[in-house]
Amino acid sequence: MRLHVREWGAGQRWALLIHGVSADSLGWAAFAEQLVGRGWRVVAPDLRGHGESPRGHYSLAEMAEDVVESVLAGPDLALGHSLGGAVLTLALDRLLPGAIVHADPAWKIDMSPEQVAAGRQALTTFTRDQWRAFNPRWSEGAIDAMLEGIRRWDMDAFAADMQGEQPDLRPVDPPAVPSLLLLSAGAEVAVPPGYDVVRLAGVSHTMFWDDPELCATAVLDWLAS
Repeated sequence: MRLHVREWGAGQRWALLIHGVSADSLGWAAFAEQLVGRGWRVVAPDLRGHGESPRGHYSLAEMAEDVVESVLAGPDLALGHSLGGAVLTLALDRLLPGAIVHADPAWKIDMSPEQVAAGRQALTTFTRDQWRAFNPRWSEGAIDAMLEGIRRWDMDAFAADMQGEQPDLRPVDPPAVPSLLLLSAGAEVAVPPGYDVVRLAGVSHTMFWDDPELCATAVLDWLAS
């Protein structure tokens, strides 16, 4: 499936960004601007069932195939957040990035039908004021992106991705390229062999909306090191 792909900037180095559940490429705008301001070009697809991409049958494997079909291989940096981290793991052998960042990756998903239903209820009924109360660090633009992402999201994708036990996608072998596990303050993720770890103080799972400048600085400082 060919995905809708959004781009920012015109730098020689380029980053591929893969979003999480209920978001889409628009949600990367503030983080992408941070990268563009430091000389990068940014490419971000809408996963199937999200944003402006087509709907269809939903599985992690199909989402990974879509990304491979829709973007060029060989990004200087590939970054996947949450669900996007799982999708990125399944596509790495074909995307061939120069460096990898997994941000709070959903390598292991095991939610009951009741938890899935509660998540869908919260995501689709929260008002703007409720999002603001739960996420005081978000900019107005981040709230706009969240609400727009939910409006354009096929909720069937949530049930398919999150319901029922999924295989553990955590890498078991050291990666061939520099790889970073970027974690929010409270995240608990087993560290794969060969991965560097950076934990960001004061940010939640929605780290790229909480503090896009902090996230960009952490990623680019790690690359520079």
